[in-house]
Amino acid sequence: MTDDISREHEPSGFARVFGPLIALLAVVGLGWAASRGRDRDPVTAARRPDPQR
Repeated sequence: MTDDISREHEPSGFARVFGPLIALLAVVGLGWAASRGRDRDPVTAARRPDPQR
């Protein structure tokens, strides 16, 4: 009987396998987007002098 109760609180196989993977991809994607977005944002790019000049 206790096995049935404890089993209800365990994540499914799909969540156990793909949950950490999706979380990792989300963190990497957000970090990549933040680093790319700083250079591509036209407002901050206009305020900042061009590094090539």
